[in-house]
Amino acid sequence: MPLVALTTEASCGLAIGRYPRFRYDARGGGGSGQLAPPDGEGWRPLAFVSEGLTIPPLTWRTTRVLGLPLPPGLSITIAPQRLEGRWQQKSGAVELEFLARFVFAVAGLYRAPDLIVCTRLGSGEARGQRHSAMGVPLDRDGRGVLVGVAVVEPTGEAWLDRFLGLPDEALAVLRCRLVAGCGAGGGSRSGCGWVRTGLSGPPIPIRGPGTPRLRLRRPDRCLQRSRGLVICSIKKVSTNVAGRGPA
Repeated sequence: MPLVALTTEASCGLAIGRYPRFRYDARGGGGSGQLAPPDGEGWRPLAFVSEGLTIPPLTWRTTRVLGLPLPPGLSITIAPQRLEGRWQQKSGAVELEFLARFVFAVAGLYRAPDLIVCTRLGSGEARGQRHSAMGVPLDRDGRGVLVGVAVVEPTGEAWLDRFLGLPDEALAVLRCRLVAGCGAGGGSRSGCGWVRTGLSGPPIPIRGPGTPRLRLRRPDRCLQRSRGLVICSIKKVSTNVAGRGPA
């Protein structure tokens, strides 16, 4: 079965309850999954491996609220549990079911009960009673914006539920890229194959429009093979973008 790679990008967003939207840089996240053959309308089921799916935490380095970074020591870790759905490559439409645990922690001294978020991330409109957003279908390079609104139930921690006003809505805005691998159709081998910069790192397209050319050194572990596609963990990667010289 063909593979598909997801990479998360900058200019993402997150809002919980009545609070202003967080501006979130999600670069460095992603994962790989499997892409099934299309149905009669061109929709292709896809499912990502939750164990290898990573989303960077929200910290003072990655997240701003009203132009200011999160306070140092405060972090929100996102632990994906499920990400699966369908992709219509011709139109760029995407519909994904997303289930994750959101973990609030303060300076490693306190960890709140997990927030369980289950939502549909899509390239169309997401609208709830409090939040709404419009997604963007994937373009020719596989880049787009997925949005979703979910109801977050109380955690059972009284002060946290009062602070967040739970139950209430959460809004997710995910700017991302999807790249289909070998055998995924389209008559082109662009983006056919990925490497990882580590066992937990996101997949990087080896080839494709606007992607770096990678020279691999000392490949030390291959994670999966499918129709000639190899996903490897590598110890060293040197990149060379056409027309720019060594990165």
